[in-house]
Amino acid sequence: MSKMHDLAIRWSNHPNGISQVRKLGGVTVWGYPKALKNPGGKVAVVIRGGVVALEFLVGKIEGPQSVKLPGGQKLSGYIIKAKRGSIRSLNSKSSYPLHIKWRAVGQYRYFNAKTRKPVILDPNNRGHKEYLPDSSSRTWEKISSSKPKTNNQQTRRAELKSRSKQDRTWLLATAKAVAESLKARATGTRLRIRIPNRAAGTNTDGWNVVIGNLGKDQPRLEVWLDRFAGYSQRKLWACFRSNTRAKMVSITKHVDRKLWPKRIVTSKDTDEQKFFMLAKRLTRSEFSTPILEKYDGGSTFYGIYDPTRETAERVSPHFCARAVAFFEDVTRALPNAKVEDEQREVYPRYEKRRLVAVHLHRERSKLLATECKIRDDYKCQVCDLRFEDAYGRLGLAFAEAHHLIPLSSLRDSVKTRIEDLKTVCANCHRMLHKMDGKRGDIRKLKTIYKRHSR
Repeated sequence: MSKMHDLAIRWSNHPNGISQVRKLGGVTVWGYPKALKNPGGKVAVVIRGGVVALEFLVGKIEGPQSVKLPGGQKLSGYIIKAKRGSIRSLNSKSSYPLHIKWRAVGQYRYFNAKTRKPVILDPNNRGHKEYLPDSSSRTWEKISSSKPKTNNQQTRRAELKSRSKQDRTWLLATAKAVAESLKARATGTRLRIRIPNRAAGTNTDGWNVVIGNLGKDQPRLEVWLDRFAGYSQRKLWACFRSNTRAKMVSITKHVDRKLWPKRIVTSKDTDEQKFFMLAKRLTRSEFSTPILEKYDGGSTFYGIYDPTRETAERVSPHFCARAVAFFEDVTRALPNAKVEDEQREVYPRYEKRRLVAVHLHRERSKLLATECKIRDDYKCQVCDLRFEDAYGRLGLAFAEAHHLIPLSSLRDSVKTRIEDLKTVCANCHRMLHKMDGKRGDIRKLKTIYKRHSR
């Protein structure tokens, strides 16, 4: 956006409203104001009657982070911080009206501070919360009465409210399941896991849940359910989050190639018409693959989106498996992380132990192994056992992945593909590791199993 502008925000009429601006050192907004001159732009705080009660110059914009909007809502948004010493209250003589029609407390509009006239960035988009044309007849505020709702509107609103409540409950239950699984696997890593009890609203039409961190002032582990991906149905997202970009970039440099970001998202790739979302939605191939998001102010996210489907389950089992695998893969790749020694009993007759270590490293790729198990429906490709069929819920989403490439062909530089993995049960996996490490081992073991199970 070539030309930058000043900004006016409709603030609360509460007597303490202006003092809150001074206490905060700025104003809170739900979406990132892309066209605001930063730094140096003027912000006008507007109260009842369109009167400007306070002005300041922009110092910086912080976020996204949890904020309280002037209307009282708590969600993920931004803080427009004032330049030191620039906040100026206007008295009855110095105050002036802005002839802008407002739809709600907390809405912001761009304007020209010199002419004191609004700036219309998109006159054709009447539904846009940010760029509403002044000719619009819909000039209501949350603090005043609006047109009565029809029965259909009331029913639709009730349905959406009920659905949102269900989604929020489902997210919290899923995040708890991920946290509980990670807590049992955190030994030897920097993971600091906590069992969550609340979900916070976000500016992406959804919620996020914090389930832990990598230490004091280090990236947090979060689980989200929102519409940022660009689909009508909310999608689950497991990610690391930090307000210091260098810390997140350092993490991505330590991970294996398969965990390198497949797509990098910046503010230029987003849209804020209804809520904060991707301008170009995720393709199907970008789900379950790492994505890096880098925003102004240093806010950075690194995680995977899940191709979430409707499910009657209390939690999403496939997402839980993917999220745990992703978090564990990343943290195991960080410096000083300990890896359990499994080499002693694996391919005991094979002399080149370094290649055995490479084989195990590829099998321990949790994210890729999880995709393999989901593809095979957690069914052993040797004996056809599904642990869920044999053990009920205790065996849900349980299986192991075996790497097919022969030991003699393994090289550190060869990238592991999902086609190189097969789902097996624990017993068959141990038997495979007693064999010769050749591509035909699974077919050979299957023949042995059928011959002896008659």
